[in-house]
Amino acid sequence: MKVGADPELFLLNGEQYHSAHGVIPGTKEEPHAVANGAVQVDGLALEFNIEPAENENDWCNNLNVVMSEMRKMVPDNLHFAIEPCAYFTEEHINAQPPEALVLGCDPDYNAYTMQQNMVPDLENPNMRTAAGHVHIGFADVDDPYTEEHMQDCAAIVKQLDYFLALPAIKLESAERRALYGKAGAFRPKPYGVEYRVLSNFWLQSNELSRRVFRAVTSAMYYLEQGHVLANKFECPEEAINEGSFANSAGLLEQVAPYGIEVWQHAHPMRQPRPRNGLIDFARALDNVAPGAFELERNDEDVRMEDAEVAELGAPQDRDYNWRLHDYAQEDVVIGEIE
Repeated sequence: MKVGADPELFLLNGEQYHSAHGVIPGTKEEPHAVANGAVQVDGLALEFNIEPAENENDWCNNLNVVMSEMRKMVPDNLHFAIEPCAYFTEEHINAQPPEALVLGCDPDYNAYTMQQNMVPDLENPNMRTAAGHVHIGFADVDDPYTEEHMQDCAAIVKQLDYFLALPAIKLESAERRALYGKAGAFRPKPYGVEYRVLSNFWLQSNELSRRVFRAVTSAMYYLEQGHVLANKFECPEEAINEGSFANSAGLLEQVAPYGIEVWQHAHPMRQPRPRNGLIDFARALDNVAPGAFELERNDEDVRMEDAEVAELGAPQDRDYNWRLHDYAQEDVVIGEIE
């Protein structure tokens, strides 16, 4: 299994949002390759993608290196704003070329209904949103829209809602979720699935980025072992879409034995100094050669989290080589989880 991402972020000029159009190279059709990934402009926002990673350190290193490469392309007077929503001034919007104002993309799907999600109606034409989509590679198919692959994707996405969207409920944006990122949102891919629920909040720190990777690997591990949380617990769709911690507290308590807990930690979302490193990332990366950067980590937190997983029977060094199948009738027991 490999994990990738294609997050978006905004630019600030002082306190005003600034269009990314023309600031960096690359488009959705032709991304600009950089070390460990690629960068591009997406409407008024910056977007980048990373090479898919098989382990947590490579995942964080890829994110850091690509963001650093992109930072070098941005003028000193413009700063990163890792925020899920941005409101541009009317004057700035009016000054943009038509191609920078195009909204919408290919349709995505709802894992709970298996129907296409409706294209949202943007009431405020000056508002834009930024996502933090996560890609999971587990397949190699010619047609990602076959019923078998779509069902595999839906099962994974519903599992990820428990491990990612539910614990991140306090850190998400109600404004964005009213338009994009509903529970269960996904797009099938020949290599696997694109999980389209999260905003870009998890770019705020290495800690949050690591949590995303760990949550994905935990979700996939338990799914492989037959622990389909959608078959064991109430559906999280309504709680996620409402963004209500009060409505999700009981469910979070029930799924706690799987190591799922509320994510409380968030750092300031704006980068105050354009040449002094990324927000709460381990150190400035501007002069670091690709692949030469070793990330800092909180080993105590890692040991605690690994110990909790070990108590449930999950291996410390996980090797994923699996094909999803129908676990609906299985009753697998690991540790004290039924």
